[in-house]
Amino acid sequence: ISISDLAKNVSDGTVKKIVVSGESLEITYTNDEVKNLSNDEFLKLYKDQFAQANKLTSLIDLKAEITESNAHYKVNKNFTDTIKIVTAIKTPSNGKTIAYKATFSKKIGDKYILDVILITTNPDKKAFTNYQKEFLKMLQNFSL
Repeated sequence: ISISDLAKNVSDGTVKKIVVSGESLEITYTNDEVKNLSNDEFLKLYKDQFAQANKLTSLIDLKAEITESNAHYKVNKNFTDTIKIVTAIKTPSNGKTIAYKATFSKKIGDKYILDVILITTNPDKKAFTNYQKEFLKMLQNFSL
């Protein structure tokens, strides 16, 4: 399925999503809050929203920590200037990591944001790092 096929029916407030064993591709319609933001501004907004969400999830013993972020990450020669955010999801009561997530976000014009997401419930950081390397190899021919 092509990105343009996914984007055809996206309207304000909806998400089109494809999930394949731990990877997903999401296209969301931008709102006025993010439409004109630079990558650096978008990353700052994400981090601010992330901090707010962590306040809520602490009530259910969950916390997500941003372990890596880059406002200008290059996935491949066709998928550049991408916002990369890697998070570790933890249970604060015992300090254990229960999942890892890597999100690669890219604005498509001024209407859509494409998120390519990798998530694993394997708590082993080394296994996630290897999984991420394999995932990025798969994306080498990805283009918009």
